[in-house]
Amino acid sequence: MILAFALPLFLNVQGFAQTGTILLSPAAKAEVIDNLSSALLQNYIFPDTARRMNDFIRQQLKSGAYKRINSPNEFAKAITTDLYSVYKDLHLSVTYNPSLGTDFKRESYIDAIAKKMQFEKQQNYGFTKAEILPGNVGYVALIGFLT
Repeated sequence: MILAFALPLFLNVQGFAQTGTILLSPAAKAEVIDNLSSALLQNYIFPDTARRMNDFIRQQLKSGAYKRINSPNEFAKAITTDLYSVYKDLHLSVTYNPSLGTDFKRESYIDAIAKKMQFEKQQNYGFTKAEILPGNVGYVALIGFLT
């Protein structure tokens, strides 16, 4: 299972137009940790690992480990590093994507999934050939693993 999180930090950030710098408020950091923890506990493939990750990043927030981090990108990197310290799942990462909100406004999640499913169906879900060869040997040709 591949699980990646793009943080919607655009909701609670403080920006300064003159520098173009975005600074995270303590409330924004807490909201990100809450949302990420909830997503891990509800969706992560290994429930025990999700609980350990949840406990660790919540403890990091509580202890002030993220206090001096103001950049959304650096905050995302710090969370990813902390998650990896619990369990090195290279399919899991946290990133900052400021355009995520506008992307969701342009196309609903349901519409995006429907398009993806239609594309995969057109690609025969990655299967290009399936046959039984002499000697009762099965042969399957794939262009990739589509999900």
